[in-house]
Amino acid sequence: MARQTDKSHLDHDEAAPATHGALHIPAPGEGAVHGGRHGRRRMAMRRTAVAAALAGAAVTAGRRMVRGAAAA
Repeated sequence: MARQTDKSHLDHDEAAPATHGALHIPAPGEGAVHGGRHGRRRMAMRRTAVAAALAGAAVTAGRRMVRGAAAA
């Protein structure tokens, strides 16, 4: 997968310009941040959904183990 990514997504024809980077000196031009966590309510909804899915998977696995033990 690394080779395919290198071949199809990275451009080796142009050299990157030499910069100081963005760690200590901000990059030139305007910049903005998009995305992120989208607030506490949305994160709480996601956590609840994940917890419900994990609980459902645990119940299903438990039932299958009980059925398998009863059949044996």
